[in-house]
Amino acid sequence: MRIQNNVPALNAHRYYGINQTGLTKSIAKLSSGYRINSAADDAAGLAISEKMRAQIRGLTMASKNTQDAISLIQTAEGGMQEIDNMIQRIRELVVYASNDTQDQSSTTATEGDRQKIQDEIDALTAEIDSMSERVEFNKKKLINGEFSGATETQRNTYKAAATALNTARQKMIEYIAGSAWEGALTGARTGAVGNSANAAGVEDGIELAYEAVSKALTALTADGYSEVSALFASAYALTTGAGATVLAALLTGTGTLINLFTVASTGIQAAATSFVSAKTTIDNSEIPGLYFQVGANANQKFEMSIGSVDTGLLGIGDGDGNSLINVMQTTGRSITYQLDIIDSALTYVTSQRSKLGAAQNRLEYTQSSLDISAENLTNAESRIRDVDMAKEMTTFTKMNILFQASTAMLAQANALPQGVLQMLG
Repeated sequence: MRIQNNVPALNAHRYYGINQTGLTKSIAKLSSGYRINSAADDAAGLAISEKMRAQIRGLTMASKNTQDAISLIQTAEGGMQEIDNMIQRIRELVVYASNDTQDQSSTTATEGDRQKIQDEIDALTAEIDSMSERVEFNKKKLINGEFSGATETQRNTYKAAATALNTARQKMIEYIAGSAWEGALTGARTGAVGNSANAAGVEDGIELAYEAVSKALTALTADGYSEVSALFASAYALTTGAGATVLAALLTGTGTLINLFTVASTGIQAAATSFVSAKTTIDNSEIPGLYFQVGANANQKFEMSIGSVDTGLLGIGDGDGNSLINVMQTTGRSITYQLDIIDSALTYVTSQRSKLGAAQNRLEYTQSSLDISAENLTNAESRIRDVDMAKEMTTFTKMNILFQASTAMLAQANALPQGVLQMLG
């Protein structure tokens, strides 16, 4: 019997420590719900699960980013919807003003029916430009062209080209609404009186002349202006007999309409060419208007641009609240051709809304995919990191019993050397 080294006690103490450590770890796992509470629990598992956690948190934030992007797009599209409604109302008013049931003694009469219509058109035009600057998301102006893509210089060139085109269009509108145009048409009709064939030819020529004017106001390609030239030529071919001299003077180089056509073929056509070129640069720009981070990793993005819908780019105003649609004319015939310009504006706005709608649909699918990925990764990470509570309870019970047993055995081992006292007694 030895008392210097109590080997059974040392052995019991070693197992006591092992069981205490095992019990402590089991308690930690049951308390935290994690199988891995430190790198010592599972170094490889910890490294893998931390990468997964980074992805999960990134995917969760990307999903939030996507929802914010959807909200931004909805805000922009909502503003465009109201602008669309206002343009529809302007078109309705122009159709209304084109009817000669309206009381309008002159283009300067302030009490005429068309003046009242013009007042509403002017107010709507001003509101469109105001709204294009007012629609915001988180202090970002969405539909004023700030996020239309390209560089600032290219955007300014585009806006300047639109202004030049609108100025050229306005000159034509003012000419067609003027007394010289109306007087020449009246003279042609007067000269054709008494001969139904000549009268019919003059009216057909006038119809084609108006058609050419409408085409010139909206044509943005060389083919479009070739069509304008062909229409004038067809109109001239119909001007024979009585009344032809006056109308032909409008349709040939010796008259006044050729001056109009010169504006159309050089002024408007040149402005239209510049406008199309500037717009193409914007549309094809590789510089995005907006960047959305829609993934957990670098460069997982969605980029898009939002075009301006101010009246300057729509062609119905100058972009500063002033209307280019003019119904202050004495005849409905001099008003109706402006419907083509309004239709072009409507087409542009609806195309912008369509683009936003497509982007929103895409982002909704993106968000759904992000949420599914985050859910699946969370499930995978849980298998690595989370504790199996049922299994760990079994381990805890075992370690608890062993700990209590080792405690008891340690006490018994420590009591063994006391037998020496009995020998001494």
